[in-house]
Amino acid sequence: MLSGRGLGLITSEPSIVVGIVLGSVLGVAFLKGVHVGPMTAAGIVAVFLSFVKH
Repeated sequence: MLSGRGLGLITSEPSIVVGIVLGSVLGVAFLKGVHVGPMTAAGIVAVFLSFVKH
């Protein structure tokens, strides 16, 4: 589900890809996070943006 929303976000806002990839790399490197992939990260951002817009 998150990957599907991420695909929609990447399609509508291609400039966000750099930030998502950079955020994924920094999260794994410095916060000992688990890399979930840019599509799922974009989905998480899309869900977050939907909460912020409302």
